[in-house]
This record gives sequence, structure tokens and C-alpha cells, in this order.
Amino acid sequence: MLLRRLFTASLAVLLPFSASAVVHNGTITGDEAQATTCSVGSTSEIRGTVTYDDVTGLFSWNYNYGDNAPIFDDGLLFGGASETVSHFHRQATPGVPGSVTVGTTPPIGSPNSGSTTITAGQGADLLAELWYLNVHSAICAGGELRGQVLFAATAPVPSASMLTLGFASLAILGAALGLHRRPRRSER
Repeated sequence: MLLRRLFTASLAVLLPFSASAVVHNGTITGDEAQATTCSVGSTSEIRGTVTYDDVTGLFSWNYNYGDNAPIFDDGLLFGGASETVSHFHRQATPGVPGSVTVGTTPPIGSPNSGSTTITAGQGADLLAELWYLNVHSAICAGGELRGQVLFAATAPVPSASMLTLGFASLAILGAALGLHRRPRRSER
């Protein structure tokens, strides 16, 4: 009886968490030179991905940039300039400047990947597609490339960490309940 109550209580506690824990997968795509900060015509573009776990707050990125269409991964910027800094801005719709939120450097260059924990408010802006990646170069100090972070083309998936925890707990409790109900050899 006690094990059955524990099993029922575990279901009531764990299932809501495993259902709401989601890892959101997004893309970074951008080909716009920053008209407000750089008047040169860059042919470089950004291509990348991001993930955001809405339970842990973990935000991760992986991107390349370059001028070698269609893969854009040679790390070249306008006029052979090198990257000076890159970071994610938030609270900005496409084409509108926003505040710097997460730095991606060091390291400088392409490819670039990393992760950090962000707040729930920052995560809400991220999921509302109000974040963009800005890559600054020696020639375009105010920002040469901008890639808006988009989630519309990708579907969120349940967080592996929460689902694993939930299912492992249920399996253990289920096994304990099954062992408790199994008659002993002496009782047969």
C-alpha cells in the first residue's frame, strides 16, 4: 500500500515537469551588413544553430561565417578584415539594434561555439525571436554581420534531462511496486 502511494505521488510530481521541460532548437541566419554601423558591402554571411533549455536556462550556440557561398564557413569578412568581437543582442526585432546580452568571444573566429546560463526573462526574449548575433570586424567596428535567432522552423523537444529523471524514477518505483506484489516462494 505504501509503495502504491509513493508511485502515485511520483507520477503526480514528475509528469508535469517532464512535460514542461523543453529544449528549443533555433537557427542563426544573416546576410545583412549593418547599414547603420558599416557602409561597406560585405558578402559574408552567418550560418548557425542555438539551443535553449527552458528549465536549466542553458543557452548554447554553434556558428560559422564567411564569404564562400553557399556554405559560408571560411571565416572571411569584408576586405580580409578579422573579427574583433561577437556577441548576442536582445530585445530587438530584425533590423533594430538591441542591448548586448551574451558575449561569444574569446575565442574569436569561425567556427565559434559555446554556452552560458541565461535568465528566464532573457529566455522569453530569445524564444520571441528578439535576439541576434552581431559579428564586428576591424573594418566594420560597429558590426559587420547580423544574424537573427529564429525558432519558427524548428520544433521544441522534451528536455532529455527531465525526461530521463522522470522515467528513471518511474521505472524504479514501478520495479519496487512489482517486487512488493510478487508472492514469496513460501507463500505459494
